[in-house]
Amino acid sequence: DRGVEAFRFGIHMDKPGYNVFVTGIPGSGRMSTVKKLLQELSKKDTVPDDLCYVNCFDNPETPLLLRLKGGSGAVFKKDVKGFVDGLKTDVPELFESQDYINTKKQVMETYDQKANTFLKTLHQKVKDEGFALVEVPMGPVKRPELMPLVDDKPMPIDQLEALVEKGRFPKEESETLKKKYRMLREQLDHIFLELRDLQREVKENLEAMDYPAFKKTASDLAAPLFEKHTNGAIRKYLTAMIEDMAEHLEIFRPQPEPQTAGMTAVMPEIDRFQPYEVNLLVDNSAQKSPPVIIEEYPTYRNIFGSIERAADRSGVWKTDFSKIRAGSLLKANGGFLVFNLMDAIIEPGVWQ
Repeated sequence: DRGVEAFRFGIHMDKPGYNVFVTGIPGSGRMSTVKKLLQELSKKDTVPDDLCYVNCFDNPETPLLLRLKGGSGAVFKKDVKGFVDGLKTDVPELFESQDYINTKKQVMETYDQKANTFLKTLHQKVKDEGFALVEVPMGPVKRPELMPLVDDKPMPIDQLEALVEKGRFPKEESETLKKKYRMLREQLDHIFLELRDLQREVKENLEAMDYPAFKKTASDLAAPLFEKHTNGAIRKYLTAMIEDMAEHLEIFRPQPEPQTAGMTAVMPEIDRFQPYEVNLLVDNSAQKSPPVIIEEYPTYRNIFGSIERAADRSGVWKTDFSKIRAGSLLKANGGFLVFNLMDAIIEPGVWQ
C-alpha cells in the first residue's frame, strides 16, 4: 500500500525532471501494477495532440511540425491526399481543355507570325548580298550557317579561301565576299538575339496564363479544407503548398520515360507529389485517454525514433521529412512511458 501511494504521489508531480523509479522483488507484480495504475490515472485526462511533419517549401531541410487536436491528424492527412489526388485529375483536364488550347494557340500564332516576318526579311537580305542560309547539324540540333553563293551553290567560307589559294577563285572578289560575310554575320547574330528574346517573351506569356488558371482550380478545390481546418499553421501550410505547385506545374504534365537501361527494375519510381504528403508522426486516433506506452525493447531507435533513407535513380542516398519515424518517447508524449531500467542501461547511448 505504501508503494502504491508513493507511486500515485510521484505521478502527480507534473513537472519537468520528475520520473518514477519502481523496484522490488521479481515476480511481485511491479509491471502489471504500474500498468493498471497508469491506465486508471490516464482516464481522467484528455487525449494529447497528434503530431505531423510536413514539407517546408522554402527550406526542405527544416520540415514543419504541425500540432493537431488528438485524433484529427489522420483526418488531415486523408484530406490533403484527397486534395492532391483531385488536382492530379483536374489540372491535366484544365490544360487539355479546348478553350485553354485555343487561347495558347492564339499566342503561338502571334509569335509564329513575328518570327516568320523576321526570317523572311533575313533570307531576302542575305540573298540580295549573294549569300544563303544553310542549316548545318550541330550535335542534336541544327544551326543556320551563312555561306556565299558560288555558281549559285552555297559554299562554306573556309572552302572559298582554299579555292583562292589554288587560283580557282578571284582574290579581290573573295575579299569583298568576306567583308560582306562579316557584316551579315553581325546582323544575323543580332536578329537571332531578337528571336531568342521573342521566344522568352512567348514562354513567359504562356506561363503567365498557366499560373492564374492553376491557382483558381487549386483554390476552388482547397476551399473545403480551409473551412474544415481553421488552425492558422495548417492554413499557412496549405497556402504555401498551392503556391509551390503553381511554381512547379511540370509535375502535372506527362513525364518522359527514363533513358537508363535496366535501372527501372532496380530503382523505385520517383513520386513527383511526395513533397505534398503529410507524415503523421504521432497518431492518437485510437486513444480515448493519454497513451500508456510499455517499451519492452528500449533500444536507441525504439525510444528516440529514426530517419530512414532511400536511394534515388542515380544511387545517391537521400532522406526527407516523410521518412522521419517516431519512437516511443514521442508516442508517449502527453502520457506515460514505461521501460525496464536495466534494459535501457545496457543499450548504447540510451541512458545518457
